[in-house]
Amino acid sequence: MRLRNSVISVSLVVIALVQALAAEAVFAVFRYRRWTLASTLLSAVAIGIVYNFYLLFFYYQAFSFFSPRGLIGTACELLSAVVFAGFGSWVLYRALAKSGVLTRFASGR
Repeated sequence: MRLRNSVISVSLVVIALVQALAAEAVFAVFRYRRWTLASTLLSAVAIGIVYNFYLLFFYYQAFSFFSPRGLIGTACELLSAVVFAGFGSWVLYRALAKSGVLTRFASGR
């Protein structure tokens, strides 16, 4: 049981790093100068795509991308990424910017 938990832990750290790299790649395309809802939503879509492919390749190997499970899973992953990672982080960002905590950073100006 202990070995399985450590394998799962390593897997979660790896996918978290890959998702972070996908999000940072989108922000790097904008050269970290555009702090808009659109760039945040694009970053969230990148996170959703990366995580969906991770699930299809490592957890749901019996399903193809074009199967009903693959298509529904992709739609749900993208929708939840946009809602939680996109709009959720945007709302938190705006609240922090309004409070004045981000004034020392470029995104808060």
